[in-house]
Parts: sequence; C-alpha cells; structure tokens
Amino acid sequence: MNIFLTLAILGLSISVNAQKVNFTGEYKLNKLKSELGGNPEFILSKSYTVKQNDAQIIISKINLDSKLAEKPIATDSIQLIGETYIRRLPEIAGAKVHSKAKWIDSGNLEITQEVKDRSDVVIVTVIEKWSLESDGKSLKVVKCLKQGTHVHYDMVGYYDKL
Repeated sequence: MNIFLTLAILGLSISVNAQKVNFTGEYKLNKLKSELGGNPEFILSKSYTVKQNDAQIIISKINLDSKLAEKPIATDSIQLIGETYIRRLPEIAGAKVHSKAKWIDSGNLEITQEVKDRSDVVIVTVIEKWSLESDGKSLKVVKCLKQGTHVHYDMVGYYDKL
C-alpha cells in the first residue's frame, strides 16, 4: 500500500511539473495594450528573449533609461527551484541584482529581483508575475517596483511574441 501511495504522489508531481508553461521565445512590448497607470514608460522592459527548460529560465531583456534610450542587454539565468542568481549592475558602483523565480501555479511564474548596494542594503525591489495569453502569442507581465518608502509603481506590460 505504501509503495502505491508513493508512486501515486510521484506520478502526481510529475504530471504537475509537465504542465508548467514554457515562456521560451522573443517578445516585444505592446505599448498600446500595456497598462502604465500613469507611470513612466521606462519602468517596463522594451523586450525579452527567453530560453527555458525544466531547471532554469534565461531572460535577456532590453531596458530603457529615463530618456527612453536603450540600456545594454541584461541577462539573468535564474534557477526554477528557488536559488538566487546574482549579477553585477554596472550603472551603480558595487551594486548587484539578486534574482529568484518561483511557480505560483502551473501557468504563472513570479520573478523577484532586489537591487542591493555595496553594503548589501536593498535599494529597489521588483516583483514580476508572468503568464502567457492568447494561446501563447502574448506575454503578460504584472510588475510592481518599490524603491524606499515613497516610490511605488504598479504596471501591466503586454508583450507580443515575435
């Protein structure tokens, strides 16, 4: 009986993992469909290139500065088992971005990024909830950015799959 229960549980967890969304693809921001909520456009990434397997998601994104000029491509290789990925942030001396991903359910992925200064103090926290819409033709990113106690942006970006 114990063997049957163990196999049933393993079978259930395998089938749940097999149904998770794969975000692999190239996506470009659809400004008309996105919900900026009166917030600056540069808060949303301009585009994403995503490669995903069962263990990790590699996200390359083009961000904009406050003048809407493109910044260099930023790439994060985030484990889908909860480990933190750390990369340097060249715009701020000594700063690092700490990224972590977790599945909310089989169709939604939450990515949390903390920008920390050289003293390991959090400067900015960004939480993105990813899902696919329109039969996988559109990436929806619900983004919450917090900086200190006074700056808080909530936005929804829609990205067309290329």
